[in-house]
Amino acid sequence: MKHHGLGPKGAQAIAEVLEIILTNNLSGNWIEDGGAYIGRSLCSNYTLTYLNLSENRLGHKGGKDIAEMLKDNNSLKVLIIFGNKFTDTEAEHFAEALKENSTLQVSLVLDLSKNQIGDIGAIALGTGLIENDTLKEINIGWNQIRSKGFNGFLLQLKDNASITHINMENNGFGDNGGPLVAYLSRNNTIQSLVVRLGDSAMISISKSIESNSL
Repeated sequence: MKHHGLGPKGAQAIAEVLEIILTNNLSGNWIEDGGAYIGRSLCSNYTLTYLNLSENRLGHKGGKDIAEMLKDNNSLKVLIIFGNKFTDTEAEHFAEALKENSTLQVSLVLDLSKNQIGDIGAIALGTGLIENDTLKEINIGWNQIRSKGFNGFLLQLKDNASITHINMENNGFGDNGGPLVAYLSRNNTIQSLVVRLGDSAMISISKSIESNSL
């Protein structure tokens, strides 16, 4: 049901029948605060496995309730929520959910890209993943993360053995490839990593990849 112009009231109506739906694409529906209805409904939902709420302007209220839902939901496998004006505050809510619910298994991607997450949010997400050993892929590309957040996120992930795919493209990390080199030197489970850095940084990273057991 993507791009149907549901709005907040339509989201409320959809929330009432989610318990009998296995997958749902609600992207581009201007749901806004209506995301709260979706989040509350999914707290007691044990069937939905795929949910796409991207480009819905969920903002603070919608993001908070979706994150709260993740603390209790153990059926959802794929959550796509890019382009929702999430900031560091919402990133911290999702980080807390990842800490509390290690059963969340995003078999494709937990997509938080194209939001307004900065250094604080990136570090919080990395911290949340310290205690989560089931998440496989995370996308935080096209946010507002700079070198400090880049370093902090990867530092927290250094002992995580479950993440296989990371997308951090277009975040303004500059030419500092040191954090990534350090991460790759300790990690042998990563299969795909998307990031944009300067040429000198990429040379160092290439050498690190060569010495990686993969």
